[in-house]
Amino acid sequence: MKKIIGAIIAKNQDELDKLISKEKGYVDGIQLDIIDGKFADNESLNFDFLIKDNVSTEAHLMVEDPVSWIKKNSDKVETVIIHYESNYFGNALKLARRKGKKVGLALKISTPVDKIRDYLERVDQVLIMSVELGFYGGRFVPEALEKVKEIKRINPELKVEVDGGINDKTIRMAAEAGADLFVVGSYLANSKNVKDDVKNLRKHLK
Repeated sequence: MKKIIGAIIAKNQDELDKLISKEKGYVDGIQLDIIDGKFADNESLNFDFLIKDNVSTEAHLMVEDPVSWIKKNSDKVETVIIHYESNYFGNALKLARRKGKKVGLALKISTPVDKIRDYLERVDQVLIMSVELGFYGGRFVPEALEKVKEIKRINPELKVEVDGGINDKTIRMAAEAGADLFVVGSYLANSKNVKDDVKNLRKHLK
């Protein structure tokens, strides 16, 4: 089943609460974009946040030190997505597993699938970035979808998530490439009617 995940970038608890409240009930889950200002040139949820609503959550760790974040915060989310390019990512994967979490591995635009081939049997999903890291509204890079196809050729059962620039124009392209999960940021964060906009997105997945 293909799912739409709302991506949230927030500077404080109030922003976080408002965005979750806006999108819950319409999306299939919430992705928390954790950005430390070092791994990517922005900051988001870089504070001791709380999830006050009963929603399915995953943390996309755009941080240099995922191990420290997992030790402190993994109980707040169901799934932890760790970048291959971050420090000690292998240790972070093992720690997230020990914490009982579903685990994803993320790739920047510039990182080829070959780099993670040996890890594909150890994770629940792979996140393919289709924009440069860190901000809402980045330019969608269609070439990134070749990675989706490549992963599906290697392991057709592995869930592949596409993150960045997903809207009513690009979601069909990602679906046709084989993606299962679609992370939607600015299209929903800026939406005046989330219910109708999510319905419009789902229409392109049929």
